[in-house]
Amino acid sequence: MKYIFGFNVGVKLYKKFPKFKIFADDRLIDELHLDESNLHKDTYVFNKDSYPDEDKDVWYQDRFVNKKIHLYKIDGNYLNKNITIDIENNDNNYTNGFMTKSTLVYFSNIFLIPEKLHIGIPELIAKRLDPKNTVKNAYMESDAALVSYWPCARNHLRTPLGGNTVLNFPLLNSMKYKHFDNEYGSSGTYCSAQEIGFNNASKKPQYINLSVRYLKMLGQILNK
Repeated sequence: MKYIFGFNVGVKLYKKFPKFKIFADDRLIDELHLDESNLHKDTYVFNKDSYPDEDKDVWYQDRFVNKKIHLYKIDGNYLNKNITIDIENNDNNYTNGFMTKSTLVYFSNIFLIPEKLHIGIPELIAKRLDPKNTVKNAYMESDAALVSYWPCARNHLRTPLGGNTVLNFPLLNSMKYKHFDNEYGSSGTYCSAQEIGFNNASKKPQYINLSVRYLKMLGQILNK
């Protein structure tokens, strides 16, 4: 099965643009040299007025740090352990133990989704919102398999990263599709993995915290 790995990255530049090496497990996927098209600029995806009142406080989260989205198609055979982004960024004014300026990198919307699903995002959202699909907080079921924040990664988002850095995104295959190993907690609303077609043959209860807002954003990205 093929997967689409994608991310949005913005650079606050000092002098030199960083370079990335992207790995799936230990296989090199790409060497990416960032340029002027990756300069940091907050871009909001949705109009704040379109949000219901209860979501107004999260409106600011639905933004890109640059208009450019980097997409990679990866065979699932190479998605067994982790996805790694190795950042080469030595750009700063370090002198005699002091540093006041440096190039910083910001990520947003890091995601992994099966290729075949991206064309079905509207259907997936409809299943998630269908009142017949029992929505519950599954955190208290200690034996349940939980997937959080699907299909996005939760780490390293909109955090300034300077210097040489290696970002590691562990992967799991606890349900039908491979996904990021995100932390989960009681704040998430989970729905039945079976009712949206994400369950596998396991006898354990399976639930998924599926973000409708982020799926709508990815629908705009992937279906252009």
